[in-house]
Amino acid sequence: MLRLRHFLFAFLLVYASTCEAVEVAGFVRDGITGLPLRGAIVTLEGAGTASKQQVTRIDGFYSFDVRAGQRVVIRFAADGRNGRYVVFDAMAVPREWNDALVNELHIRLFPPMEGVDSAILAAPAASFAWNEEKEAVLWDTAGADALAERWKAIAEDHLARHPEDRPTTVERCTAEVFDRIAEERSHANKWLVAAAFALAWALYVLLDRLVRKLAMRARLAVLAAFLAGSIALIIDLASVAGPLRFLAFFGLLAALVSGGRLALGLLLGTDGRTDPDVGAELHDMEVAMHEEDMQEEEEDVATDAVDHASRPDARARLHAWVPLGVALLAGSALVAEWSVGLENTLRVWRLVGGGVLLGLAIAALVARGRTPAMLRTRPQVLFWNGGVWWFALPLLCVAAASFVNRSLPQGEEHCDVWPVVEVWDGRKGIQVRVEVDGERERLEMDRAIKEQLTTLDSLRCCHRRGALGLDFVERIEPVIAASVPR
Repeated sequence: MLRLRHFLFAFLLVYASTCEAVEVAGFVRDGITGLPLRGAIVTLEGAGTASKQQVTRIDGFYSFDVRAGQRVVIRFAADGRNGRYVVFDAMAVPREWNDALVNELHIRLFPPMEGVDSAILAAPAASFAWNEEKEAVLWDTAGADALAERWKAIAEDHLARHPEDRPTTVERCTAEVFDRIAEERSHANKWLVAAAFALAWALYVLLDRLVRKLAMRARLAVLAAFLAGSIALIIDLASVAGPLRFLAFFGLLAALVSGGRLALGLLLGTDGRTDPDVGAELHDMEVAMHEEDMQEEEEDVATDAVDHASRPDARARLHAWVPLGVALLAGSALVAEWSVGLENTLRVWRLVGGGVLLGLAIAALVARGRTPAMLRTRPQVLFWNGGVWWFALPLLCVAAASFVNRSLPQGEEHCDVWPVVEVWDGRKGIQVRVEVDGERERLEMDRAIKEQLTTLDSLRCCHRRGALGLDFVERIEPVIAASVPR
């Protein structure tokens, strides 16, 4: 029993250290070009706390949690650049504000330049401390701005002496695009998700045209390379909620596209030079097989098949692109429905699972209808004829199910007060979870409501039963704890 008590006490200490903390996050950039630095080492040090270290990824993003009562130093280092550090003082942060504060801390690392003395390197780039009046952790603007001006003057003098180090036009444009993405990170970046779908569409078109012109081995090698690159992109970006995390979603789509085509190549063993309307060719094969007893008609069918292969039919090509159009429509519908329907549907995984199963069942019927009767016993042919429908129809059914459920409410509205159990800054901005009947549910609401919530507060949520039997939240109002100053 004593060991059990010690274990529970240790568990509560660990849980408190992970939940009651101020998040410090930002980007490490090159001081000259403004581009994010990949591979920069960010270290958090403090008395009485274990040292933590992160290596920035492609977008230069990092994130740490600083517990209340701590005063830490965050150091930034990168190869070929002067190291810098900041002081973050969370000693006076009230406990109720721990899980509601997110401090953005961006740093620029400059290469060795003339005029950079030890005094500049020894001074902290910024000092952060709790401000009781503004109820926020603020940085010392007077000292930090003066130091930033000195770095800027040294950099301008360095570029005047070494014009070859000036950023190129491509670097400046890339930095501007990154700035725009970083500025939009705190909002619901639906346009970034749409960009991921557009990139996946472009990749599909590229692969579709490329594999037609390659032999079997070259085709498989290219698809394997695309698959490996997609997996590397997912691993590089998926674990950190930086501004380029939408590229991890693109990597997932690219992995599905390239992996699916690679599987089809291995299963069917084709050389990638067949016409996209495989169903029409298989139909020609069926006709040829049924007409074996009639030599003259068999020759006519073979001639027609050759003519069909040499003269692509515009209608057949248009028919081949229909599934891609449905896939783009399904992805867009799911993104649009995500925040207004799926996020605020309780027990949403029942709806998602049912939509996916229904979509796969319809895709199976489509694949069976596109396959000649004598070839339906071959699983690889059925899989091939399903094509993009295997991916598009489940997405479309999930979006449609969410829309139908919330658009046709049943019964009266019920309002309950649910405690807020989590508030954190995720890849889509501030995220909130509440406790409903012992389970945690993530809800979407106005940003103004999110910004004033802590885990001491609650939400008054009015919900109704949907057409598919799942409750969805229509209205949300904050219930702020009276003891917490605002």
